[in-house]
Amino acid sequence: MYILASDFDGTLNRHGGVSAEDRAAIARFRACGNKFGIVSGRAMDMYDMLKNLKIDVDFVIVFNGAAAMDGEGNTLFTDTAENRMGENGMTLLHEAAQMVGEQFHTWFCSILVRDRHVYHADYPEGNEKYTPIAYTDTVKTFTHLNIQCKDDDEAAVCTEMLRERYSDVINPLQNGCCIDMPPKGIDKAVGILRYAKLIGAEEDKIYTAGDNCNDIAMLKRFHGCAVTNAREDVKAISEGVYDGIHEMVDMILAKDNA
Repeated sequence: MYILASDFDGTLNRHGGVSAEDRAAIARFRACGNKFGIVSGRAMDMYDMLKNLKIDVDFVIVFNGAAAMDGEGNTLFTDTAENRMGENGMTLLHEAAQMVGEQFHTWFCSILVRDRHVYHADYPEGNEKYTPIAYTDTVKTFTHLNIQCKDDDEAAVCTEMLRERYSDVINPLQNGCCIDMPPKGIDKAVGILRYAKLIGAEEDKIYTAGDNCNDIAMLKRFHGCAVTNAREDVKAISEGVYDGIHEMVDMILAKDNA
């Protein structure tokens, strides 16, 4: 049994959608008894998005490895930060959220606890999922911190600043103009390995697909496959570069016929 864990935005979802070739390849891969899933920086609603797109998967790992669901939408694990931060951890987290809102041209900055967001800027009145940053003292733990900057260059600068100041609390991962921040010690590779252990999969049979910086950990830890539109540094650390998921599936399935 093989596992193919794919990033969504920029990897499976490209050129305005998911190609018919990739859809067919996913179905063919799963029909052979293998596991296909998505590993994303998105939130828990990633599962519903896949269902709306009529893409069947065996697992969905979200928040860059901090939480996961099976193919039926049942929660497999959610790794909040209670055991990963020191006594002043939440104070530092709130400070980080305030800092990026004040020093960078961020479109938004949110602290996520499962699917509850705490924003530093304007928030939708009457929506219980959103709370103004002034009330961050009510947030005692977090699953993910997310920032969207004005462009990739600003995101790179902001990522380095966050690493220097707050690496005891968060793991800043640039994702284009966004910065995804799961708790310290969490990344996509950690989430995939945790899922693999749950189902008893062999680590050497895990393949990953990605295009951006927040995919690097999983591409380096397992058999990494980059798509043709990936960043050059992502291609450089991958075992191969492919036109899409369909080519990766063909490559993996060919191993059983070799």
